[in-house]
Amino acid sequence: MFTAFRRLECKKTDIIWMILAAALLAAGMLVWWYLPVTLSVKRDISNPYFATMDQKGNRYIINEGKSEVLKISGKGRITARIAWGDHQKDCFGEADEVAVGSDGSIYILDILWNDTGLGLSGERVLKYTSDGKFAGVVFENDYTDMMIMKRHLFSLVALKNEIRFAAVDPDGKGFSTYVLKNGQTNAKRDRYISWDLADEINYVFDGSGFETSGSVKTALKGECARCAKELMVPFAHEFEERFEKNAPEDGDAYPFSGEELDLSDLVRDTILLNMENYVLCKDDCRGLCPVCGCDLNTVQCSCEQEAEDDNPFAKLKALFNEDKEV
Repeated sequence: MFTAFRRLECKKTDIIWMILAAALLAAGMLVWWYLPVTLSVKRDISNPYFATMDQKGNRYIINEGKSEVLKISGKGRITARIAWGDHQKDCFGEADEVAVGSDGSIYILDILWNDTGLGLSGERVLKYTSDGKFAGVVFENDYTDMMIMKRHLFSLVALKNEIRFAAVDPDGKGFSTYVLKNGQTNAKRDRYISWDLADEINYVFDGSGFETSGSVKTALKGECARCAKELMVPFAHEFEERFEKNAPEDGDAYPFSGEELDLSDLVRDTILLNMENYVLCKDDCRGLCPVCGCDLNTVQCSCEQEAEDDNPFAKLKALFNEDKEV
């Protein structure tokens, strides 16, 4: 009797120890799983420059002084690492912006410097797969025979089923917007914008900078969103902005140096932030025929009727209309 009781007591003690051991093991595994990952990510992130996030909660960071792009999951794990390459076609030279398409593709705005390091030899938009593999060059500007001192590509953004960005003309008198839709391999220009400033621009110097006010007036060259007809859309918008000497790029004021104010960045931002992205040649534009591509505003094609005749539900629709008439 005593022996049986002692055996039962030992079994209970063993069970308690087993439960404690399992709990400690589970806690250890959690620490082993999360702590090294957290420490690893913190250790790998150094001198970050730019960050964005996709719809699934993945974060994308331009790291190490623009020399690599990291993709970090919502759990804090590095799932992709894209490294720079010295003037290699399938690598970026200096990552400046990142955007993520709705299909998970990663787009990097790439800046290439010439051998002197004082000017640009080119700018590109590169495409990578969701796991960081090179997928192609979707846009490229070559400045080999030009003296370009600052970047001309900017505003790389992801919208629904498309990527958009803008490129300033080398002479600084206008810029173009480009669009890359899902499934396309090359970005296409969809709008060219040149500008003029209003006759009267007000400047007030307060000792540390200039307060400026005025308006931008121009005509935006683009295409009808339905029929692709070229359009000139009038644009006018007032601005009030501040200029400070040697202001940082990410500050609230525009920088200036010397005795001149360069208003090109101000004008560009005013237009980009206030222009209409969806324009029509007329409100009732019928667009293009999806079969033959003709302009339905000027031509009445038979594709629609042929498609209706081939539709297996056409007879059912006819019966439904007959019932309504009865």
